[in-house]
Amino acid sequence: MIGYHFKKGLTKFKKHLYFSLICSIFKLLKHVSVFFMEGLMKKIKAFFKGVSKEKKMVRWPSGKDLFKYSVMVLTLMVFFGGYFYLLDVLFTFLKGIVG
Repeated sequence: MIGYHFKKGLTKFKKHLYFSLICSIFKLLKHVSVFFMEGLMKKIKAFFKGVSKEKKMVRWPSGKDLFKYSVMVLTLMVFFGGYFYLLDVLFTFLKGIVG
């Protein structure tokens, strides 16, 4: 019977030890997470402040510039499309003669 009570007492001690260890870990995690969350929140605020600064420095094109650049892009697309089409036709013709 002495061994039974000894084991039972040890079990209570282990439970108390585990409980206090878990409580200590949770307290530590609480302090660590608060520390990291404060740093994280500062970084997020700094990021959005930088975004708003950059947004103020953006110069959007006027409607006239936008139209001019759009026409330029479309013209170059048609030009290079025709150029590569003619190269494709030429190489196909040469392949038919040679091969």
